[in-house]
Amino acid sequence: MTCIEKLKEKFPHREERDIAAFMDQVYAERAKLEKKIGDIDDLEAKMLEHLKGVSDRNMLQVQAAKRAVQLQYAKRMELFNYITINFKGREYEALSALLVGTNRNIQGARKSVDASQVALQGYYVGGLIHDLQALGNGDHIKMLNKAVFDKDIARALWSIDNPYAKEFTGPKEAMDIAQVVHKWQEKARDDANRAGAWIQKAPGYIVRQSHDSARISKAGFITWSEDVSKLVDWNRVDTEDRNAWLKTIYSNLAVGREAGEESNPMSGDFMRSFAGSEARRISESRVIPFRDADAWFEYNQKYGMRNLREAVVAGLSSSARSTALMRIFGPSPSANVQQLYNMLERSLINSGDVVGEQKLRNARNRIRNRLREVDGTLNRDAVPWLASVGRNLRAWTSMTRLGGALLSSITDAPVFASEFAYQGRPYFTSLLRGITELAHGRGSEEQRAIYSQLGVFFDSMCGDITARFSGDETPGFMTRMQDRFFRLNLLNWWTDSWKRAAGLMMAHDLALEKNLAWNGLKKERWRVLSLYDIGAEEWEVYRQGHTRAADGRQYMTPEVVDDVGDDVIAAYLHRKGQSVTDVRIADTRIKLQERLRTYFRDRINFAVLEPDAKTRSILRQGTSAGTVPGEVLRFATQFKSFPAAYAQKVFGREIYGRQGDGRFAVARSLARLMIMTTLFGYGAMAAKDLVKGKNPRPVDNPKTWLAAFIQGGGAGIFGDFLFGEYNRYGGSLAATLAGPTAGTISDLANIYARIRDGDSFGQAAGRFVMNNIPGNNLWYLRGPFDYLIGYEFFEMINPGYFNRMKRRVERENEQTFWASPVW
Repeated sequence: MTCIEKLKEKFPHREERDIAAFMDQVYAERAKLEKKIGDIDDLEAKMLEHLKGVSDRNMLQVQAAKRAVQLQYAKRMELFNYITINFKGREYEALSALLVGTNRNIQGARKSVDASQVALQGYYVGGLIHDLQALGNGDHIKMLNKAVFDKDIARALWSIDNPYAKEFTGPKEAMDIAQVVHKWQEKARDDANRAGAWIQKAPGYIVRQSHDSARISKAGFITWSEDVSKLVDWNRVDTEDRNAWLKTIYSNLAVGREAGEESNPMSGDFMRSFAGSEARRISESRVIPFRDADAWFEYNQKYGMRNLREAVVAGLSSSARSTALMRIFGPSPSANVQQLYNMLERSLINSGDVVGEQKLRNARNRIRNRLREVDGTLNRDAVPWLASVGRNLRAWTSMTRLGGALLSSITDAPVFASEFAYQGRPYFTSLLRGITELAHGRGSEEQRAIYSQLGVFFDSMCGDITARFSGDETPGFMTRMQDRFFRLNLLNWWTDSWKRAAGLMMAHDLALEKNLAWNGLKKERWRVLSLYDIGAEEWEVYRQGHTRAADGRQYMTPEVVDDVGDDVIAAYLHRKGQSVTDVRIADTRIKLQERLRTYFRDRINFAVLEPDAKTRSILRQGTSAGTVPGEVLRFATQFKSFPAAYAQKVFGREIYGRQGDGRFAVARSLARLMIMTTLFGYGAMAAKDLVKGKNPRPVDNPKTWLAAFIQGGGAGIFGDFLFGEYNRYGGSLAATLAGPTAGTISDLANIYARIRDGDSFGQAAGRFVMNNIPGNNLWYLRGPFDYLIGYEFFEMINPGYFNRMKRRVERENEQTFWASPVW
């Protein structure tokens, strides 16, 4: 009897090809051990000892692969049925909606990959921050933020559940932080495995490894490999050729590619893929096995993010992205997108729908671009050094142009109220409540617990403010500088306050309605909940959980599902026609939480407007950073993501999201929105004028209200071109359309031309220097600076400067100065 036959007899439930694959590995392992051991008497004993663990791992891998295939097929059929029922006649919109959402009033239209990713990221990182704050008076957060404690925290993480590590003897606070980080990393790992991945616990795991492609490429393979070979635990590397192994790792990292990476399916006619590609990618992402925590720390300082906090947040965010993608499209998302596209195409062909088939084909590039946004492809730099230069230039530009962003953000208030009007709340009551919340600061400890459950307490830590304006989300030194800048100009406080107000209002509204059956809810509530696939059955489950109390009010959060008994979930599954098992009950509990969490986070990003993946896909057109087209588009669209989001989300919601309300209701809502944003737009303009020493523009001038209308509509950057030759940043229309960095280059070229031609260049050079010093344009500093130094400087090098400026302002905007800059 052969070995395979013996194993087949012992394991009759295993397929023969699985056993054969295992035997191939047995022979390979035997050959390796023979080279290492030499003494044939010890070979069999060591072989049995070694294969005892290998056998279990192999069988688990086989089962994980089979499970991935089953999940892949089940997700594909589930989505195809969903599309044919809910998007009949609009099949060309379906895949895009599943990826980035749509404003149309369709069941589940906003339960997209993008919305789920943002919600899950908020859950992980918000929970991490809340747990750290619960440890004490904020000292632990400060420790994590300060890089001087990174090595201690890394050593503590290394020692957790690691039988090979020495007992941690560092500061207790470092271990406390490590335990919290470990908790949320394990939560992310468990969620990924439930979605189809197979990530085993790794002794000595610190964080998801980060690799700076630009620095790795700059170092070159020889230098990089010499550095890394000293840090690797070679006993954990299954290779006989260390140099070849290092070359493979280097080639992947130098171009930002990860292990098991899946190609994008929509880039060609068809895609060759394998089941579980996203699952395998994240399962194999722990690329380099370091010998200890100090080795990891040394590598992270030289070739990684350098900052442990950023590495932790980036790791949790990456897990959230992959898990949400697999939850909706299965373990191999890109393959399912392609196969669904093909199924829809065949269905339309078979039904003779020539128009629908053509619309689907026309949507192919749009689907591809949106898939690239949500699967992280666009976050991998094609040419690392070029992407790094572009990203840093845009960051510098942000810090020299957005000092007054807080004053421009006054127009957030009417947008906030319009979202709650869409949800069925009175417009002016919502506006007043939002303004009132600004005075409450970070809220009480009870409220902060609510924030973390809603996933809205972490934004300033994760750079969301940066992404709101620049579209660049990669962590790094310049991103940290931008975060500090937005703290200084108070935009972090402003945006976080409005988001916390939105979350509390939504959670409180649901708590107030908890005792109402589905039929007792107002139609606006039906509409907005149904966008996240929450209907009568789901609402019945949420109603039976307990609300959370904070400062005398009740709030319904996603954790309401934790309070519901298994019998309630079982009854829900019976009503859905599904069989009941312990695993299905646990999975259903998570799905119900996910829907409610996605509802909260996505609507918050409508109330406090934030560009989403759909907006970014429109602006970036599927181009990667570090390519010429990608960098050109990123420079050209800098500061334009907010107005694009305004058009796509706010107007899209009012026009397409109110289907069934009637034309009069849509027109009334749009009219109210435009009137209120115009009024607040005038307020934003007046505030900016006052801090510059000018009186507000006259209210009896039609040009004033046209400017206010544009300012309030999110496109204020273009407003001044209707009233003069230059925009607020001192550049021409062409330069602004090309992006603010192009305007800076244009200013430099102008100075050079003046020097070359022998013209006076002092004023132009002085203005250029003043306008390009980060922080000099902070709204509360620029006015005093101009009055104490700037105006006098320009008057000295160009006598009569202020009088000419005064006449120009009076001529163009009919404005006067309330404070004369000439003493």
